[in-house]
Amino acid sequence: MNVFPVTVAYWQSRPEMGNDRVQNLDRLIAKMAYEENLHLVNVAEALSDKYGNLPANYSSDGVHGTPEACRKVFDYMCTHW
Repeated sequence: MNVFPVTVAYWQSRPEMGNDRVQNLDRLIAKMAYEENLHLVNVAEALSDKYGNLPANYSSDGVHGTPEACRKVFDYMCTHW
């Protein structure tokens, strides 16, 4: 599983921890998964808005998912495993 995106508000308050960095980490995770012949579940597809950001209603702090977001990831994993 890759890294959850962050909200726009979080990215604006901490530019060094924005979604550009998350996407770089995700590329490294994808490369490692490919090299190790592992299946990668791209949770960003389940959680991102059309701009690649975590919608504010899916997080209380801009980083960590709410129970609703976690259910959405669980449902996504069940259909994309």
